[in-house]
Amino acid sequence: MSRLVLAAVGLGLNGQAFAQDSRTLPKSYLNKGTVQLPIQIDDRVRPQIQEVQLYVKDGPQAPWILKDKVPGTQPSFTFRTTKEGEYWFSVVTVDRSGRSLPADVSKEPPGLIVVIDSTPPQADVQVLPSTPEGQPIRCEVHDTYPDPSKTRFFYQTRDQIWRSLECLSGQPDTFCIPAQAAHTGMIRVVASDLAGNSTTREFNLASAPVAANTTSPALRSLTNVVVENLGEKIALPPTLPDLTPAPTKALASGGVSSEAFTTTSERVDLAAMPSQVPLPQVPVAEPAPKTPFSMPSGPDIRRGADTVPTVAAKQPDAPAKRYLVNNTHVFIDYQIEQTGPSGVGRVEIWHTRDMGQSWQKLSEDANRKGQAEIDLPGEGVFGVTIVVGNGRGFGANPPQPGDTPEWWIEVDTTKPRAELLNVRNNPNGDDGTLHITWSAQDKNLHAEPIDLYCAVNRQGPWILIAKGLKNDGLYRWNPAASIGTHAFVRLTVHDQAGNSASCESVQPVPLDDLSRPRGRLVGVTTTPRTVLGHNPGPLPPTGN
Repeated sequence: MSRLVLAAVGLGLNGQAFAQDSRTLPKSYLNKGTVQLPIQIDDRVRPQIQEVQLYVKDGPQAPWILKDKVPGTQPSFTFRTTKEGEYWFSVVTVDRSGRSLPADVSKEPPGLIVVIDSTPPQADVQVLPSTPEGQPIRCEVHDTYPDPSKTRFFYQTRDQIWRSLECLSGQPDTFCIPAQAAHTGMIRVVASDLAGNSTTREFNLASAPVAANTTSPALRSLTNVVVENLGEKIALPPTLPDLTPAPTKALASGGVSSEAFTTTSERVDLAAMPSQVPLPQVPVAEPAPKTPFSMPSGPDIRRGADTVPTVAAKQPDAPAKRYLVNNTHVFIDYQIEQTGPSGVGRVEIWHTRDMGQSWQKLSEDANRKGQAEIDLPGEGVFGVTIVVGNGRGFGANPPQPGDTPEWWIEVDTTKPRAELLNVRNNPNGDDGTLHITWSAQDKNLHAEPIDLYCAVNRQGPWILIAKGLKNDGLYRWNPAASIGTHAFVRLTVHDQAGNSASCESVQPVPLDDLSRPRGRLVGVTTTPRTVLGHNPGPLPPTGN
């Protein structure tokens, strides 16, 4: 149900009616026949109103008909119709004394005009004569209430992707497929009307009708534009040569003179004209070697054959062989360079799982602000490349089989395998140390992946024993006496992707150092050893 505000005619404090002029009242367009019309009346005078009446007429020349009446406390009307067309609405208020305002609804402008239109528009195309910039297409939308501003045009490229185009300046019904675009000949038109109805049609240019008017506005407008090609600007001639045949004189031999064809303004020496306009030469960068997990050491520029903007990746401060992450949801930073006058129209992220032999489009960065949010399809090693096109549709060509990715990203979400094997006293002596042994495995294990902790209780707090140990499988621990007689031991293993795994001893480990002091009698005296430094010798033993 559509909801529209009804600019009602109501009583003011001074008894005067307020209304809108139908000449300035905009029309509302709806594609459904059920409309809810809220009644707008000043709350201060609403208690004085006994009844509110809704008058409707189906067009400017039709008579007003009383459709509904409700108490003054009613907040809205609901109008239903199954017939398309233009409907005028007006409200009459009746006060407690029976006086109606306005007294004659036919002499007042409407409070609201609504057009009910549920019929979708029809769309057709005409192929216009080609131009140096590309192939112009005229879209014809047939509808009682069309909305040319919402016409959308797409063409299909050879990678089966539909790419949108903006209309030509000042010509909302004409679009031009770029000459450099590698397309399949299929186009799609989405047409809409003011009521929100829309229709989508696809056409094959090979069978589409060709416009008979060869001097179309689209053709004339395209002869004086600046074409963006490979980052350079090429100005097309402001006018096309007029090759209308001029009166000629026959040669004696029956041939044709070199003066036979002239333009209306000057002679054209066809022999001196170049066979084609030279395009600016752009140096082509040497492809990077296809080394797995290699990252470019400097800005790695990818330039498509028809691309104006270029993309340079933001490299980390410390270049690595690969980006190793522990999540499939990642953010890719990039920079857009050499942007032309038309700006950036498209930024696409492509990925490969087979070393560049095949490519799939991963996503498109609609924001085009330098950071793309992507979701990789799972664990593994992915080559990633970004392609970019300008605002006129040039570029954004997908990578081809054999192309080298700009980044290698390895997704590793598997935690390392950590196993605490034993915590026991030094089996080779009684030096008071404990030997902690473990096993840790992972395909991307950190260079110093081991951390050891201890705690009197399993709930903690856990005290660090050693951090950043090599995966040697053995650590000799000399526990401090302050820890106590027993402790739990925890092993934590880290990999380069940021995954970690921990395990703990099932039972508390006794921290006894196994040393046992022993005493031996060496003598007997009658005076303490420490009295005035006197150190008497032991008494001789006596016997029977």
